Amino acid sequence: MSETKHTKGPWSQYGIAITANRKDVCWMGVPAQYPGDSARMCKNDKANAHLIAAAPDLLAACERQLANIERWLETGVPAGPEESKAIYEQMKKAAEKAKGVE
Repeated sequence: MSETKHTKGPWSQYGIAITANRKDVCWMGVPAQYPGDSARMCKNDKANAHLIAAAPDLLAACERQLANIERWLETGVPAGPEESKAIYEQMKKAAEKAKGVE
């Protein structure tokens, strides 16, 4: 199984449109109106846009913590307080971005 390459971040959210870094000029927009219950769909779209925009940050935080755990499993040496706090802060910031808190 080959690894799929994604557009490098940072990604930003503008309303319900997602833009990737300007070098790649890649963006995704979500239509504002849908047939049927458009108010409910638009509310979900904004939450989905937050999650999509945070995806690169969430992946980076997850990969950093995985590397931290793998190093601990291989060596038996846990991360120190400073590294643990830095990883925690990275994960917290990414989760807040995904929830639209930032």
